[in-house]
Amino acid sequence: MPLDRTQAPAIEPITHFDMPHAQCHRLHNGANLYTLNAGKQEVVGLEIFFNSGTVNQPANGVSFFMAKMLAEGTKAHTSKQITEQIAQYGAFMEVQTGAERTFLSVYTLPKFLPNLLPLIAEIVTQASFPEEELENLKNISLQQHRVNLEKTAYLAGVQFKKEIFGANHPLSVALSEEVIMAQNSEQLRNYYAQTVAVQPFEVMLSGHYPDSLLKAIDQTLGQITFGVPAQKLVAAPAETAHKQRFFLPKEGSVQASVRVGRAMVSRKHPDYLGLKLLNEIFGGYFGSRLMKNIREEKGYTYGIHSSVVPTFNSGYMVIGTDVNKNVADATIEEIYKEMEILRTELVPTDELDTVRNYMLGSFANSINTPFALAERFKTVHFDGLKYDYYNQYIDAIRNTTAEQLQRLAQQYYDPAHMTEVVVGGL
Repeated sequence: MPLDRTQAPAIEPITHFDMPHAQCHRLHNGANLYTLNAGKQEVVGLEIFFNSGTVNQPANGVSFFMAKMLAEGTKAHTSKQITEQIAQYGAFMEVQTGAERTFLSVYTLPKFLPNLLPLIAEIVTQASFPEEELENLKNISLQQHRVNLEKTAYLAGVQFKKEIFGANHPLSVALSEEVIMAQNSEQLRNYYAQTVAVQPFEVMLSGHYPDSLLKAIDQTLGQITFGVPAQKLVAAPAETAHKQRFFLPKEGSVQASVRVGRAMVSRKHPDYLGLKLLNEIFGGYFGSRLMKNIREEKGYTYGIHSSVVPTFNSGYMVIGTDVNKNVADATIEEIYKEMEILRTELVPTDELDTVRNYMLGSFANSINTPFALAERFKTVHFDGLKYDYYNQYIDAIRNTTAEQLQRLAQQYYDPAHMTEVVVGGL
């Protein structure tokens, strides 16, 4: 039967999703190896998770610089030699750090990973933090920091987190010139020795690969000897939401960066999934109410966006935009006006259905690669959730009612609990 191209295909609602589960294997040294064998492309990603981050750093900046320096030299290889060996196998390596974890990631063809595993194990156990490479990194970081200080958006983001979490919270600490220049190799080596070199880690392997890779990983990363596990620390919850306003003048700037938000709940909270749906309607996508009002109708900005950002045991909501300094107050007023509408009026059925379909379609599109599936696994793994969390997500998007959304808006969209940060010209 020929395809009738005059008729649009029927929309099939997503009601359930059977996500491939990561399998857990125990390496020789007791480390957990999580595997997701999926996809058809001959490519793999290997990630190592360390319990190292700003939550347990001895001084500001140490976690960041330790992570950036981890692959910049070992006792046996210089930074240049490491770079050349990675390039030889067409691989990509990066090290990232956050509040509670540091991630070493390598992406390559499965046939080349066994050749890189000894180097990866060497980086984990024998990083040397050479002075010359550290000085180069400090100079680069210093220049980037000075550039950032000229950006109102950067300054607003930093200040907003300080207002929400407190100035010294692991999620709000930021680099400064003094912090950058204070870094030294000895301090980085000591921190590395305490949090990476001998501490238990976890490993994630994702992509399309032969089972022989598991043995290769066990023969390298599985042979690393661990010391006594250190106490695992987690970042404290955000401070209780309360009304506050912060203005930072930026001389010569005609633009103002606006951040409005408050402390929120974690993924484990029963309100979280409903808040995700509410946020999408409010300002989470291009067709949101904030975009229609402040971008399309008022013409104050090219873009405005709101997000619900979860942390391990709390979270926060933030609305962000850049506007002309003369309309910053009017923009905040319109933000609160849209909040009030959600608090006092039910979301129309057609708008709610549109957002439901958008969110479910976006979710389906976000899990179409093995690396994306690995990210989904990391979310539930690190937050202590079960895999059915994603079916709970689908259920919440499909079934949360307009009345429930209004109740959430009444509880969480109260302007009396919002923090306002404005950075820009006078």
